[in-house]
Amino acid sequence: MRKILSFVGRLSVGLLKLFLGVLFCQNLLPSILVVGWTYRLVRRSVYKRWILASTVMRTDPWFRGGAMPASGWPNWLLQENVGIAWMESRRRGLRLRKRLGLLLKIPLHSLWLNFKVGFQGIFNTWVVTMPPCILWLFAWYDGWNNSFTKGYEQAAVGPLTGLLGVGLFIAVMLYVPMAQTRQAATGRFASFYQFKLIWALVRRKWIACLCLAGVYAIVAMPINIIKIIPGFFPHISSELVEKSPAEMLTVLKSYFLWTTLICFPAYVLVRLIAARIYAAGFVALAEEGTLRLHDLGKEEKHDLEILRLLRPQPRPRRRRLARALGWAATRTGRILSTTAAILLWFVFVAQIFIAEFFVYHQARGWLNQPLVQLPYFSYVPSALREEAKEQ
Repeated sequence: MRKILSFVGRLSVGLLKLFLGVLFCQNLLPSILVVGWTYRLVRRSVYKRWILASTVMRTDPWFRGGAMPASGWPNWLLQENVGIAWMESRRRGLRLRKRLGLLLKIPLHSLWLNFKVGFQGIFNTWVVTMPPCILWLFAWYDGWNNSFTKGYEQAAVGPLTGLLGVGLFIAVMLYVPMAQTRQAATGRFASFYQFKLIWALVRRKWIACLCLAGVYAIVAMPINIIKIIPGFFPHISSELVEKSPAEMLTVLKSYFLWTTLICFPAYVLVRLIAARIYAAGFVALAEEGTLRLHDLGKEEKHDLEILRLLRPQPRPRRRRLARALGWAATRTGRILSTTAAILLWFVFVAQIFIAEFFVYHQARGWLNQPLVQLPYFSYVPSALREEAKEQ
């Protein structure tokens, strides 16, 4: 009976967290909270993989990582692990008044943390992904203007700008998923820009990163279909044509709310897969002895030393022919996988252009890609909102 009640309790909490995540994805600013919450979830996922991979688990089966962020999913509002935080404050010898002050932070601690981590995460993502998105928007705008004004001398400006944006976006997306995971795992703003370390992770796990690009391309399909279906509502049901703007606004809000039950888990899924790849790649670099200690943060280095993951593992020395063949196969594989990854990210981008061709979502459709940037999954036209207010 106790196990059943425990399961029901965990299920209820999980459904509540899912509902809040879906709700926050309906508006622009609250979606920043979703970014922060997901980054914190990714951090816990990475540490969980590290703990499972640690040799400490083999010598001490009861080891669970202590105060490391590896237990439970993060909260949206309340602080997690309040008991551990209280015991830590006692261990540090804090006065009772300061410890009571910690209790006052419990109700909104996670809310602030989600916003802080989310803002830092989306800012770094915007730095590298917003320029190609702006180029797409300009290319679309210039292309439409040129089609109406018949400016044949400038006909190439729109397509060339669009192709430049596509190439730039594909280039940065070979880097962004692991960079986002690196920032989430460390909790440090500057970790996103550790180019050598992140690229070493990508090179070490090139097959897994290729699969991740494929997951992004596949998961993007239902999301883009969800985006364009409202544009065909008049053809799906004649009753929708007769509805007033206020009624139509209610229909669209309800539609995007329920479809976010697909989009929000998809957003979390791709990042948890990236976390798994990152954790495995990090352990592999540490075992090979190619991980540079000065690239690690103080807290991160301390945790990895406790888990004994910074000790290089001896590998059997292969013959020269075997080493040469292995090097050639790895190099060829990386070239082929990079080419395949570029094609998969092109499929991801092509879906954006096709979706906007069928149903134009104005600047929102070009400047924000929910799987990569803000998980803002509401595409209610602003003109419809204004018409509904005027009624």
